[in-house]
Amino acid sequence: KQSGKYEVRIAWQAHENRAKNAPVTVLSASGEKVFAVDQTKSPELPNSMHSLGVFDFKAGEEAAVILRTTGALGNVHADAVQVVPAKE
Repeated sequence: KQSGKYEVRIAWQAHENRAKNAPVTVLSASGEKVFAVDQTKSPELPNSMHSLGVFDFKAGEEAAVILRTTGALGNVHADAVQVVPAKE
């Protein structure tokens, strides 16, 4: 609802059958940024969260966090997505 910088996080439970290269895309005001996330390893933040970074978002503009399975070497899994105001 408000323009600004936001940290984007995703959560999953690590498992040996998860993808070592889960394709995750963040669509923000700056465009698309694609990540390959190793979901065989536990996320580094509390509550099983992993930070994808800080992004600019504009109120009223399209934004998304997209998890894909194409090319993934294992199961792609998400328990939650968080978009939280970035600390200044």
